[in-house]
Amino acid sequence: MYIYSLIITYCMNKLFTLLAATSCAMSVCAASGFEVLNPEVSKQLKPATLEWAGESTPLMKAPATNSSEAPETLVGKSFVTLYNDGTDNYNHYFNVSAIGDSLLLEGFAEGFDVKAAYNSTTGTLTIPTGIVVGEHSTYGPVTMYAAGATQYSDDDIIGTVNGDTITFNFGVYGIVTYQGNKGGLILMQEINAVKANGQLTASILGTTGNVVETANIPLLINKIAEDKINIVGLSSLFYGKLYNVPATFNMTTNLATINTDQPIDWSPAANNTGAKDVYYMLKRTDSGLDYNPEFNISNTETSSSLAATTNIFIGYDTNGAGSYRGFSLTDYKIEADFNIYTAEIDDDFNTDVTEVTVDGIIYGLNNDELTAEVTGCLGTAKVLNIAPSVEANGKTYAVTSVAASAFQGKRTITSVVIPNSIKTIGRDAFRNLAGIKEVHLPNILAWCEVKMENGNANPIYNLFSSYSESKWGKLYIDGSEMTDIVIPEGVTKMERTFYGYKKLSNITLPSTLKTLGDQTFANCIALKSVAVPASVESLGSAFFGCEGLETVNIPAGVDNISSTAFYSCKNLKELTSSNPIPPVCSNDDTFDACKTAKLIVPAESIDAYKAATGWKVFTVVEAIDTSAIESINDDDNNAPAEYYNLQGMKVSPEHLTPGFYIMHKGNKTTKVYVK
Repeated sequence: MYIYSLIITYCMNKLFTLLAATSCAMSVCAASGFEVLNPEVSKQLKPATLEWAGESTPLMKAPATNSSEAPETLVGKSFVTLYNDGTDNYNHYFNVSAIGDSLLLEGFAEGFDVKAAYNSTTGTLTIPTGIVVGEHSTYGPVTMYAAGATQYSDDDIIGTVNGDTITFNFGVYGIVTYQGNKGGLILMQEINAVKANGQLTASILGTTGNVVETANIPLLINKIAEDKINIVGLSSLFYGKLYNVPATFNMTTNLATINTDQPIDWSPAANNTGAKDVYYMLKRTDSGLDYNPEFNISNTETSSSLAATTNIFIGYDTNGAGSYRGFSLTDYKIEADFNIYTAEIDDDFNTDVTEVTVDGIIYGLNNDELTAEVTGCLGTAKVLNIAPSVEANGKTYAVTSVAASAFQGKRTITSVVIPNSIKTIGRDAFRNLAGIKEVHLPNILAWCEVKMENGNANPIYNLFSSYSESKWGKLYIDGSEMTDIVIPEGVTKMERTFYGYKKLSNITLPSTLKTLGDQTFANCIALKSVAVPASVESLGSAFFGCEGLETVNIPAGVDNISSTAFYSCKNLKELTSSNPIPPVCSNDDTFDACKTAKLIVPAESIDAYKAATGWKVFTVVEAIDTSAIESINDDDNNAPAEYYNLQGMKVSPEHLTPGFYIMHKGNKTTKVYVK
């Protein structure tokens, strides 16, 4: 059964529509303005594509090992849930109440209540599925199923209770049917729940300053240093992205502070560019917004309360200059079920952040390998100056990759800087960035080593997306704009390296090159001539769309040519292949666009080329001219031999492949054939 893609808005607690509101003047100590959003927030889940497992093929995942530390009852307890949707990590919560002989997990399925049965003897919580758990105002009934990695079914969802934690064997998939099509509304994978030890209470203000809703949100709070606690769950009030938010406290002043630089939450950018709107916490006063909100601390022997000294504003910077848009709250209070002053430090709690934002660029952190991946940017970002390394958690992380679709559709970007540290760029990372005017690359050697998953992973082509040459941008390599490029010795593989570089006029390839891969020079329309080194063994769709290409020399070592290697090379005049055996072509269309060109091959191989798949489309086939080769006698037999291919490029002896070469020894030059 195919799951159609529906665009469905949802909220962790409610289902509403995002509304704009009024703006106010701000304090000069913060920024230039802010806009309060209606608390009826919008949330959009990326369309899910799980498939029905079938009546006879349930998911069949075994529950976790039964626990010997299960509590007698779960009634009256609150839990914070940690899960993902296959892409991003989230936190939410549920409260447990009794309903007849069953339990009601209030809000468990991203805001929808579900029924469950609890067996304290086995320590298992059983949630039936395949049933309607709620109603969407537009799309109708919401049916909940058990979710595996790629399928869903009506298997029971089993939670194994172990002390204060619950581990679930399946995720949750909630679907609706609209106009005959099914689409995903809820997707929760790898769900774990931890008993809450704190709570957030706050009143949400509407656009006119009136209280429109009172919230009570369970939290997880851990003491991570003598003067610091860590809070999980603050984002559950709005979009629910998982963040560990630290609060630093002072026992002398009885004040705690949450640094405004610490992200609280994020949502997809409002302009649908694929960027993120990252939310931060600020003070809201009568004079506007200010940074680093403070909280008055009051303690008992067994609890602590942190009450905000001002109203709170949680929002994102809309223009990079301090104009914030977000949500305003009053009576904002964080309460812990332990005394934060006297409690011991929780050494087991992982406090390392997994994401950091630097100069508008968002980096995901790998705390095991100390590497970072560029995952996106703020909605206000215009210049992507990717750093070679970032600092976080008191450590240095090498920035080695750009994630798939990281900047897709972000048309406000005008400049991209790629550092030497980048090794991989994911699929569509730079797709459809028509606003780019400059791309700055590291040195050529480092750029040639970058693995790009497809052509849209290369930022270069965006510079030349316009049909008008006057609107083309500029490519800088190692600080200089280059149209004539020499690839240094040592490079062994190139693939998508100069995809879409329409200004490239000359390219010199190294004798160490073995693979000239897919789209290396695709759509390089100014390129007229290429001499492929004798060391090259395979030729992918390297010259796809090179309409200006006139001459190409293919060495003897190439034995396989992609069917799209010369796609659209309609102006090719001369193609030389030095291999006595025609390189394999998958079909007769390989050279269809350039079949009027002159094909030049070894004399003894003309008939073979005329009969070979792909090659036989050429109407003019001639022998390689060797008449210009002369020999000059020399008595220096001890001189070292130097070899050059027929295109005049020097080839080291260890890189010689079968074919014709010119051997230079002392003052003697001789044509030789290497078998």
